[in-house]
Amino acid sequence: MNGRTLFDKVWDRHVVKTYADGSSLLYIDRHLVQEVSSPQAFAGLAAEQRALRRPCAHLAVADHAVPTRFRDRPMPDGLAACQLSRLEENCARFGIRYIPMRHRRHGCQRRRQRAAVTPAA
Repeated sequence: MNGRTLFDKVWDRHVVKTYADGSSLLYIDRHLVQEVSSPQAFAGLAAEQRALRRPCAHLAVADHAVPTRFRDRPMPDGLAACQLSRLEENCARFGIRYIPMRHRRHGCQRRRQRAAVTPAA
């Protein structure tokens, strides 16, 4: 037994380049998008008129601004509603699969990663 952890094995399979200082450039084959920090990333793409590379490798789930109960009710106006609508608009604009709040597969990203993410083509 060589004592390598699962983390070590996954890391090694995703290293693109290792630098002299010991840091590594990694290939990330999945990108989970949520509503809080993604507007800045989408704004950067739009400002530079860049397309999203491999939209099929992205999956968006509203994670922070969704209520834990009463999801069948309309979202009240405010920051949370704005974040959710912005995420949905950006996903449509950049071709990202979006799991809406009321969808049966919706869940917290940190909990649902394995169930929600499918291999990219």
